[in-house]
Amino acid sequence: MKKTILLSISLFLLLYLSTYAPTVEFPKEINYQGMLTRSDGTTPVPNGTYSIDFRIWSHATYTLPAYFKWTDTLSVTVTNGLFNVLLGEEKPIDLPFNEEYWLEIRVGSDPPLSPRTKLTSVGYAYRSLVADSATVAVSAGSGGGWVDDGTVVRLNTSTDKIGIGTTDPDHKLTVNGDVGIGSPTQTGSLKLYLRGSTDPILCAENYITHGAAFRLYDDENHVTHEMRVDGSYEGGYLTVYRSAGNVGFKVDGNHSGSKEPLVAIEGSSQCACFDMSVSGNSSVKLPMNAIYDHEILDEPGVASDKEGTAGVTLTTTLKALLSRSIWCPESGYVLVLGTAQPQINHTKGTISGAEFGVSDSSSFLPDNQDVGLWIDDEVSTGLFQYPVTVHGLFQVSSGANTFYFLAKKSGGGFTIYDMQLTLVYFPTAYGTVEPTLAAGQNIPNEDAPTVSRLNHPDAATERAEAEAFNASRIERELAEMRAQLEALKLELEQGEQNR
Repeated sequence: MKKTILLSISLFLLLYLSTYAPTVEFPKEINYQGMLTRSDGTTPVPNGTYSIDFRIWSHATYTLPAYFKWTDTLSVTVTNGLFNVLLGEEKPIDLPFNEEYWLEIRVGSDPPLSPRTKLTSVGYAYRSLVADSATVAVSAGSGGGWVDDGTVVRLNTSTDKIGIGTTDPDHKLTVNGDVGIGSPTQTGSLKLYLRGSTDPILCAENYITHGAAFRLYDDENHVTHEMRVDGSYEGGYLTVYRSAGNVGFKVDGNHSGSKEPLVAIEGSSQCACFDMSVSGNSSVKLPMNAIYDHEILDEPGVASDKEGTAGVTLTTTLKALLSRSIWCPESGYVLVLGTAQPQINHTKGTISGAEFGVSDSSSFLPDNQDVGLWIDDEVSTGLFQYPVTVHGLFQVSSGANTFYFLAKKSGGGFTIYDMQLTLVYFPTAYGTVEPTLAAGQNIPNEDAPTVSRLNHPDAATERAEAEAFNASRIERELAEMRAQLEALKLELEQGEQNR
């Protein structure tokens, strides 16, 4: 098995070599510390006991018996890759140390690690050795380097630096290359602290085993920003807080698992929400009175048609003088107005007559739209012109609605000039509406019953009906707003639970 040993060798040669104390015998021992990894050089070997052979030579490379000075094979306990042994404790190192020595290591049945490590009476060495391959030893300056405190491996002095991929680190830790935190078998996390604070100000960690979460905190450990995988484990979720525990802005890339986004701006008393998972008015929710009336979707709108240069000759068949369509965003009402200037070629002894009206059908006039223009048979022969204006109020549904300015004659000669058809859309009624109906029965004027004029009790009744209609409209709109607020509140609560 190919292994790598990261050797932190604290060579405490407790040897007394001075001629000033020849009679004192000091223990000749070497404290040896190292790290045992797999062949990738980073993954520690499994915890356990390993057989490691240690040899001392008096030459850096020679293997002749004359250069072989000492050996011992130890059963070494390895925890998280780290081990610590005291060479010479069981088998004394009975060497004079009057020449240079090199230490050679072999793990199990693997070949010896190369190159050998030169022993010095003082100092600290840190090196990486890979079985079956030569590496370069890197030595730290005197007084610094790594210290193994048992469960903690640390740098010896505050001025020491670690360089990975560089020999000239600019910071306490400088890495030239990729950095991995965690592994396929171990979840990693990253935390950044502010000096004097016990809690992190940045945390990157796993989010309920389905992705990552990245959070920023203030100095009181309140979350200020959060970016993570969506609660449905597909898509992303971004939150910016306006105060402790209160969301100010959020983007849910996969709202309620719909794979459609939701964006919400949340204040202390009002909010705005854009939800692409629904359609129509429900997709946008805005604060009350936040948008001017000329900016809203269902605002009043107009459409029109005209003819001012040519005339239309009437026949006894109903004819469309003008027509126009209007697109209505919601159900409501369209006020249709038609104006024209008929020119009548009248002959005494005959009745000249025509009917005008507006309709949502090209072949029928509503019951109140047969507005007549008549010249009696006793009127002298001549050419006459009279203005005509008709209008109707039609109840409409959302979408395209088409209307017509219609006319026909019953006698005489009629040519129609200066025609105008105007359509005005209104989304809301503020009183009782009796709409114009194309399907209504058209009764000839001479056969229509007469009614009395509107008296005071009738006016009071109509006013009461209008007030009741308006109150009902307000209550209906308030109920819709309450339902939207409840739906938004539920969404916010679900968002809090997903976090």
